Amino acid sequence: MFSNEHIQKMNHSLYPLSSKYDPQWIIDNQMGSHCLWLTEALVKGVDLKPDMRVLDLGCGKALSSVFLAKEFNVQVWAYDLWVSANENHRRIIEAGAEKSVFPLKGNALEMPFADEFFDAVISINSIWSYGTGEDFVDKHLARVVKPGGQIGVVIPGMFNELSEPPEYLKPYWHTDFDSYHSPAWWRGLWEKATSINVDMIDAFENKEGVKIWRDFTQMLKPDESEDIMNIDNGRNITFLRLLARKNKKEQNND
Repeated sequence: MFSNEHIQKMNHSLYPLSSKYDPQWIIDNQMGSHCLWLTEALVKGVDLKPDMRVLDLGCGKALSSVFLAKEFNVQVWAYDLWVSANENHRRIIEAGAEKSVFPLKGNALEMPFADEFFDAVISINSIWSYGTGEDFVDKHLARVVKPGGQIGVVIPGMFNELSEPPEYLKPYWHTDFDSYHSPAWWRGLWEKATSINVDMIDAFENKEGVKIWRDFTQMLKPDESEDIMNIDNGRNITFLRLLARKNKKEQNND
């Protein structure tokens, strides 16, 4: 269990909605990030309205799915490749969200959903590992979103592209970091998509992406002096946000 000090750190003033949730529940089900902080930071730029259909792509253990359903009164399809639908269903029931969160297990490159089924797609700390192909946005993300619908993504990344790791990071470099890219790289990729209009791709304002990553890591491992976020100290590694809308269909005036 966590001490009062841990709980106080979890109750972050920037994320009042996330502070409603049990810190132990978040810690027990985290998969490498504070997904509620990331979700709350992201959806400040997403216009969610009650009863919308939302895809939570790469939802992990469905914490973000529960959060979206409870805080915005939307219907959420919690879709993940690695966590079973049965496991997520139990967690969703325990959170009292079974009437609005629907778990499925599957591959993001083989989604079973009908075209234009969702009002929005949200993805937290996921698509960096499978969504870097030039056809991914058009063929997969935008396909399932209604015209005018929103796409909001958070991924780990770098402020700038690195041709090789800086010397101070080499001892701590992980192969995952080879898949981390800059906002400029992601903008170049997403602007090749013909089905969307890119609204924003950045590293959040005031290095918020760095702070979320660092603060949560330090809370989990307060005595870990060689944590990579402490070593990097906001120079390279961060979370990025990507926001876009699917193009509306042109009116046929004939």
